Amino acid sequence: MLDHGSAAVYCIPDGRRSRRGKIIVTRGAADHLTARQLELVLRHERVHLAARHDRLVQRSLALAEALPLLPFFGVAHQEIADLAEMHADDGIGTEDGPELASALLQLAVMTPSRVPSGALAATGGATLARARRLVQPQPPLRRMTTGLIVAAIVGTSAAPALLTAYSGGESGFTHACCSRPALFS
Repeated sequence: MLDHGSAAVYCIPDGRRSRRGKIIVTRGAADHLTARQLELVLRHERVHLAARHDRLVQRSLALAEALPLLPFFGVAHQEIADLAEMHADDGIGTEDGPELASALLQLAVMTPSRVPSGALAATGGATLARARRLVQPQPPLRRMTTGLIVAAIVGTSAAPALLTAYSGGESGFTHACCSRPALFS
């Protein structure tokens, strides 16, 4: 418990190989959340520690900072951080989703507090979108839909290589723009 008036709950991992760490709760957060909300937020933080989300988030941040001219890595870092938060939210049962959403929104609108570098906060990521997701969870995709999505991704990824291999042989696959007239007959 950190004796501070601002509202924050976050975790700081212990060491590189440990799945343990410290969960910090400020006095402001403890005073404004119900006992049930605080319990759910603490479970959220324990999921972060158990899943080692800090490693994913820190590595993506390192890439984003090392390659600032490639905006992809900055976007990827933000998406990875948001997904880590959603994964920690998913560690809470569906029946407790609305209560966790309420706690997250309360923490987000109370006096915001900066958390230390490397810490993962309960209000990290897109809090409003996460709260909406917790209150109105979407049913999981059916196996057929998942299979079609995977097939589309694999097909799209493999298409350039397949076209190159197919057009490189004596298959007759040519286009008028690619044919060259003989220089010497």
